[in-house]
Amino acid sequence: MPVRITTRVKMDLVRIIDSIARIEGADRSTVTRRFLLMATKDC
Repeated sequence: MPVRITTRVKMDLVRIIDSIARIEGADRSTVTRRFLLMATKDC
């Protein structure tokens, strides 16, 4: 079951995430989840 995690990030990061989401036709949550999975893959 998915769990909601809330965090604050700087506007620069939001712009990057939103830009990628627009290019890929995805939403902000999908892009953020993918970033988290990539960042923790080797942990």
